[in-house]
Amino acid sequence: MPFNLLKAYSALLEIAHMDEGQRTRSLRGVFNRDIEDNPTLNFRGKAIRPIKGEEPNMQLLFTHLTCHETIETDETDGSSRPKRTFEIDRSCRLHWIRHHIEERSPGNLRVFSVEERDLKSAKI
Repeated sequence: MPFNLLKAYSALLEIAHMDEGQRTRSLRGVFNRDIEDNPTLNFRGKAIRPIKGEEPNMQLLFTHLTCHETIETDETDGSSRPKRTFEIDRSCRLHWIRHHIEERSPGNLRVFSVEERDLKSAKI
């Protein structure tokens, strides 16, 4: 839904009234504009790259930003595995990510660094 593309920080995206397909299209529009199709997105001069996984990188990042992880237990054998489930609260703030990465409100942000022990796995 295009009206969510007009939302400014710190308003929330309006997605509660949408069915799953509409919601996904609306959130994807925001994600594509701010992250996936934004070649200049970086944090303090460093490129931001999504982690690699079984899904395409950007789909994995989109899922991470709009869902939370729960544990699903298989009733037949009792095994458990992680599952990502849609989370409305984090999804309503999806358009805030670019605002914070670009430090548009620096007085309201605290930035810290962590030195990774394994430099091969160090990521932003």
